[in-house]
Amino acid sequence: MSERAATANEILARLRPGVTVKQADTELKAIARQLEQEYPNFRRGWSVKAISLRQDLLGDLEGRVRKALFALAGGVGFLLLICCANIANLQLARGVARTRELALRRALGAGRWRLVRQLLTESMLLALLGGIAGVILA
Repeated sequence: MSERAATANEILARLRPGVTVKQADTELKAIARQLEQEYPNFRRGWSVKAISLRQDLLGDLEGRVRKALFALAGGVGFLLLICCANIANLQLARGVARTRELALRRALGAGRWRLVRQLLTESMLLALLGGIAGVILA
């Protein structure tokens, strides 16, 4: 601090237990005002501020990480939506391909609800197996 041409100084200090950064900032500003009165030309235009070392080194890292995670979650959600649309199209194509089979079953006496139950059972079984595989892979 003896070099008067220095334009920026950083001082690291460890706070006593129970002292907050805001309390330290208030006390530091009081000391700065006292020094300014004693040496009016020394600190002209300077300011003092107490900040945590974490804030100084990392800045708004938490906010940046949160934004990145939201963007990633949005991308994953969009990918999941595309996968669901793909599965729906595959089910529809499979149903169209089975039209003859279902017509034959209907002609042999299977009721409408019997056919619906069969299709739902097959779909639920596929969904269950896909869910289990997804949980295992995750």
